[in-house]
Amino acid sequence: MIDEEEGFSGIWLKPVDARRYAWTRLAFAAVIVCQMVHLWPYREGLFGNGGLFPEEVARAYNPGFHLPGILMADVSWWPGLIIAAGFVAALLLFWGKWARASLVVVFLVMLAGIQRAPLATTGWDFILTNFSIILIFSPLAPEWTPTRLWISRKTAPLGRLETGMLPRYGLVLLQIQVAIIYWLTVLGRGGDKFWGNGEFLSYYLLSHHSRFAGPWVLEWGGVLSAATFLTSMVEIAIPILLWIKATRWIGLATGVIFHLGIAAVSLNIGLFSITILMTYVSFLGGLPDDD
Repeated sequence: MIDEEEGFSGIWLKPVDARRYAWTRLAFAAVIVCQMVHLWPYREGLFGNGGLFPEEVARAYNPGFHLPGILMADVSWWPGLIIAAGFVAALLLFWGKWARASLVVVFLVMLAGIQRAPLATTGWDFILTNFSIILIFSPLAPEWTPTRLWISRKTAPLGRLETGMLPRYGLVLLQIQVAIIYWLTVLGRGGDKFWGNGEFLSYYLLSHHSRFAGPWVLEWGGVLSAATFLTSMVEIAIPILLWIKATRWIGLATGVIFHLGIAAVSLNIGLFSITILMTYVSFLGGLPDDD
């Protein structure tokens, strides 16, 4: 029988291969690079005082604490400088250089973007910001550079190193965050009549979000209604499948097919799919049922 202290240690502090943190760091940093590239063309319109959201609108929409001066200065080059800082910090994080400091810069840039352009904030903005908070307090294994990780892939598969072990609490926190993302998404649909009556996907595929909008949607109402209910079932199941060791690869395959399918039929949310798939890296090690 496991006592309370052993149970706590078993869940949060059990040693795992440090490279699992390194792969998570690399995946996160790569998506941040994509996010900064994505934001660059819209930097002045979203974050400049002469753009879509005057400073007073941003402050009124998000009352309370604001990062002083970040993306608020009334100079045209300031938004570009901040996004460039996020881009450089993400590259440094990817290579493990000044990893913790770089991660703090990434977090501040993401938070500043949410505060400065709240009406344009997307779901993946929040996911990346929340992940950055967890990673700030997690091991980052900066000594494992991309080159070293790639070389070790064949010489020492994950979990087979006797040295370089780290407590897995950061991975578990990231995994919990993934479950929260999916399950709160489903719970948030409660009371939505289009999800409740199965018509959501039909309306979605007829909207400006659809890559293939057209009258063909009306002929597939029954299939799309079933797919609407199936969507919520899949979102409930994915974290469970990922968490259980025996079904982990089923969860990975289900999530990849699901999110790539969403990206295939939708416009302008490819980065969301990439962000979600990035979160799966945390499930490749450090699970409570690991041997």
